[in-house]
Amino acid sequence: MGGFIDATEGTKNAASESEVRCGRALAALVPAKHTVVLQLPSGHRGAVGGSGATADFIVYTGGTTGGVTESLQDIQTDENYSVTVDAYTPDGYNPAGSVAAVRDKLSTQASAVIVDLVNLTNIAHRNDVVAKIITMVNQYHSGKMVVFHFEGKNRVYNPTASFAVTGNQFV
Repeated sequence: MGGFIDATEGTKNAASESEVRCGRALAALVPAKHTVVLQLPSGHRGAVGGSGATADFIVYTGGTTGGVTESLQDIQTDENYSVTVDAYTPDGYNPAGSVAAVRDKLSTQASAVIVDLVNLTNIAHRNDVVAKIITMVNQYHSGKMVVFHFEGKNRVYNPTASFAVTGNQFV
């Protein structure tokens, strides 16, 4: 498990509970030396490394040693980022809306998306949304990573960088 820094903590632009949950889920999927940083909320995020991406999260390839995370300033100065990840939490069962939201994020905001499925408690609805997002990724964003998160478990589709491989199940 990598480190996690919530750069919004203590600011006027604190992150949502879902964004923090997603950040911790991402940290659980990267190697111990990596660090996941939750950026300031939308409208305040700057482009990462000139990428033009204004993602919710930046995953750095270092910054955590022995379970201790360095300061945000040290990480941003000394470490390389490996992937930008944007978060999306569907309000309810709306497969077309979920597909459109994830497609937009992959097209404009980040190299990967984490989908917090907390509001989809019906397993059939959850599975339908996951399947439709995967179909869209295969059609329009081949090779892009999508992480699905539900109740402390994750499924990584098209793992990139050093993300854990989960196969077709939530682990």
